[in-house]
Amino acid sequence: MIVLDASVVIAFLDPGDAHHDAAQSLIVGELGKSDESVSGFALHPLTLAEILVGGVRVGRAHQLLADLRSVGIVPIPSPPDEPLLLAELRTTTGLKMPDCCVLVVALAQSAPLATFDSRLARAALALGLRVLPQADAPA
Repeated sequence: MIVLDASVVIAFLDPGDAHHDAAQSLIVGELGKSDESVSGFALHPLTLAEILVGGVRVGRAHQLLADLRSVGIVPIPSPPDEPLLLAELRTTTGLKMPDCCVLVVALAQSAPLATFDSRLARAALALGLRVLPQADAPA
């Protein structure tokens, strides 16, 4: 399982996005693996809501949700102690709450995190998480 930040999903969906090719390569590449190393893509429900805003604006939210599910992008239920974890991450990382939500999922699942956000990537690396795509990970 790979936890996706909104930046990756939005880039995957938008051919005009500067990171579209990298997002496409990451998601399609993982889908093409025949082993069990990846069992789909996870995101926080708030991350999914952020992504769906664009679909709602153009009247295609239900289709967008179906498209995401068809490639294995699904929200993960929140852990019971999520409010405390979010507060701790917000305090220790200085990240905004949506980014903390992404970190909570990656930490809870012990899963790699895919993002194009350099601040989020640095925080994830500091917490011992693997960050994808590796070529774009900050030094």
